[in-house]
Amino acid sequence: MSQSLEEALDETTPSERLRELAISNQVKTRFAVAQNPNTPTDVLIKLFSEAPLNVLNNPALSLLLLENPCFFEDLYKSNKRIFEQFEIPKFFLTWAFHSSDAEIRASLAISPKIPLTFLMKLAGDKEQRVRIAVARNPCTPVQILKKLSQDDIFSVRR
Repeated sequence: MSQSLEEALDETTPSERLRELAISNQVKTRFAVAQNPNTPTDVLIKLFSEAPLNVLNNPALSLLLLENPCFFEDLYKSNKRIFEQFEIPKFFLTWAFHSSDAEIRASLAISPKIPLTFLMKLAGDKEQRVRIAVARNPCTPVQILKKLSQDDIFSVRR
């Protein structure tokens, strides 16, 4: 094991050193930094696009959310295609499902990895762009597509 990986895994490594390790050319080191509880928030946000599961499994996640209730939004903004690219933990999907931001709900609705129960509920979302995303999702069941084909908004029906 390399020294930089050992440092990245060590929970006593200072945050400034973790900041340096976050730009390592070694993928394993960057992933370890993403999961280290001493990693600064801005570094975690930058690492989220590459190592989302490591960030979401960071032991300090609960504390980060207490410190910054918008932390999940900041993560999403750093990788808006997150729901299409990775198998994401249910707690993050649930956060997106309940988000007041229609863009986030639409991003979730287009994902082929969305739970069917979420997809069914998002088909009735008040925002047309969310319903359009449900209609565009290749995994949307026929019964939901039939419901959307009766939508008041033409772009949803189309």
